Amino acid sequence: MKWDNESIVKQIQTGQGNRQELLERLWTDNLGLIRKIIHKLTGLQYGYPPDREDFEDMEQQAFIGIMDSVQHYDSTRGEKFFTFAYYYIKLSVYRYYDFSGQTLRIPAYMRKRIRDFIGERDRLREKGLPATDEMIQERIGLTDRALRETLLALRKLELQRLDSYLNESDSESGTVLDMIASIENTSETATESVHDRELHELLRSALQELPEPERNVLIARHYQRHSAKHIASEMNCTAQNISRLTKSAYQRIRTGKYGKELSTFLPERASRRAEKRIQEEFKELSEQERDLLI
Repeated sequence: MKWDNESIVKQIQTGQGNRQELLERLWTDNLGLIRKIIHKLTGLQYGYPPDREDFEDMEQQAFIGIMDSVQHYDSTRGEKFFTFAYYYIKLSVYRYYDFSGQTLRIPAYMRKRIRDFIGERDRLREKGLPATDEMIQERIGLTDRALRETLLALRKLELQRLDSYLNESDSESGTVLDMIASIENTSETATESVHDRELHELLRSALQELPEPERNVLIARHYQRHSAKHIASEMNCTAQNISRLTKSAYQRIRTGKYGKELSTFLPERASRRAEKRIQEEFKELSEQERDLLI
């Protein structure tokens, strides 16, 4: 029996043999190629410790892409399976990228710097201290240039797209407003593209339709990045009340007059948007930063 990719796929499609074992063989026989595809699409490096978790996530997405490819592959067209599968792997990886809002091409050192920045900001806020950029810069020891680079990368990460809250009525995970960094920064960051500017204006209009308590909770949670515990303390209520107000606010946005229009920003064209974002971000890296991706 032949064991090339096309033969394995045909066996899966016709129900011959154990489907799971055949999929695993298709995966293991082509793992080197798959990892090269992931690196090409995302810049992540297999075996590079800081990229390990992100790369494992991308391998899972690639496997999903391969399963989709098996379902749609037509051997009568004479196309090699992995030539065909590349599209579905790319679609799955970019869809995940778009949903999660990750900036996969940001180097590992910058991701660590962002984590340090956010961690110090949260610690200052929990203590009731002003979490200014300058204060955080001093406490974590950033140069002026490093601070500017960190803020730029952070704002890119925070300019995320609408996600499951417009689709999942009972979900309490994810975000609706995380694509906007903060009230102070939205006028600057949200105008980077027509898409972001339109989404920003639409979200502002949707927020104005909410009752004041719900609007305040969303602003505090997603624009100002306060924890639920901090918001509950400021509003003199329980964390359960904050959760209830948050859930109610999302429900109003979904079913309100802006819900249908907001839903058009969902990632049905995720792969094209994500690919464009990756390309734009890659162009902005310095030569030194690009070398880290090789």
